[in-house]
Amino acid sequence: MHCGKEIEKDVVFCPYCGKKQPDFTISKDFKTEEIKTNNNNLNKVDTKEVQRKNRNILISMAVIAVFVIIALIYLISSFHSKPTISVDTNHVKITGTNTTGNLSGKTSANTNVIAKNYDGFTGNIKVKSDSNGRFTLKHLEASATYKLHAKNKNGSSEVKKIKVGAIPSSAHTKLTIKGQDEFGDLYVDKGTKSIKVSGTAPKGSTVKIEDNQDSYKVVKNIRIGKSKKWSAQLEDNGQTSKDLMYTTFSITSKSKGLLESELHEVNFANDNYGKSSEEQANASDTNNDDVKTTDDDDPTSEDKTALKKAKIYAKDMNMSKAGIYEQITSKSGDNMSTTEAQYAIDHVKANWNKNALATAKNYKKMSLSKQEIYEQLTSKDGDQFTSDEANYATEHLPN
Repeated sequence: MHCGKEIEKDVVFCPYCGKKQPDFTISKDFKTEEIKTNNNNLNKVDTKEVQRKNRNILISMAVIAVFVIIALIYLISSFHSKPTISVDTNHVKITGTNTTGNLSGKTSANTNVIAKNYDGFTGNIKVKSDSNGRFTLKHLEASATYKLHAKNKNGSSEVKKIKVGAIPSSAHTKLTIKGQDEFGDLYVDKGTKSIKVSGTAPKGSTVKIEDNQDSYKVVKNIRIGKSKKWSAQLEDNGQTSKDLMYTTFSITSKSKGLLESELHEVNFANDNYGKSSEEQANASDTNNDDVKTTDDDDPTSEDKTALKKAKIYAKDMNMSKAGIYEQITSKSGDNMSTTEAQYAIDHVKANWNKNALATAKNYKKMSLSKQEIYEQLTSKDGDQFTSDEANYATEHLPN
């Protein structure tokens, strides 16, 4: 020590005089203790860092494992499960000028979808879904019922029942007849043998007039111009059977790109309906003003009720004249008298050809042949239409 002050043995420089101690050495114990302290601190830092890194690795591995499991489940289900199927609607509506309907839906990706037509004329439809499982069935037949399902190598889905609506009136060519009734028909009074008939139809369309008594011979084809009006002189040729109430002409119109119009009729009242040859001869010698017809009779309330029922059967159910008479008089039907039923039949205004055609269309949906349809229409145990009405129906059935 230079200054004589007492200092610690491990101090290198004197805190009093600042001189270095000549015989100073760092003890082995001091070095060892310092190294141990540093190592302990280093170990503490390294352990925390390792733990943090390990935790991050475990989290990453867990996330990856979840994604792998989900992918495996999807792959297994797609390769080993039956397809499912859903549709946008169970009731397909046909709109605009379309005559068929479309239906979209979803199933498994790249899967066949089969639609079976159960009560129509067209065949089945088969399409394949896209990579997202979407599909569209096109050209579904109007007023038909389809049953559809999806199918792949693992099996078939549940069956979906689909109904298609009727063809809208907007898809038909328009046609009007001046003076037409609620059925679109015109009735000419007894004693009138010639009448000028007129109406409207779309520009560019063709109005066709057929003589029902002459095997539906086309008597006039009228091309419609800018005015959209048409007219024709029709004459009762006197060839109508006494069994028919009217001499009938059928009138339709057709525009390009549209369906033919609904059937309209012009009916001349048959003066000889229900009369024997002798009565017809006597009637020809009698002044028409002195002849009293059923039109002049005062109907009873029962007659009016029978007529109201007859109108419903004719308009809403497309029944034949004989079928309506039987329904009104039947004990299992309306159970009314024959007099009341006859009044109803004599006074109801109906388009029997149109009724026969509507009934025939229903039979065609059942895959009946034309001959089978004719027999069903004319059968006494069937619809009881006349042979002329049945012939008209089978000849005018759509292809």
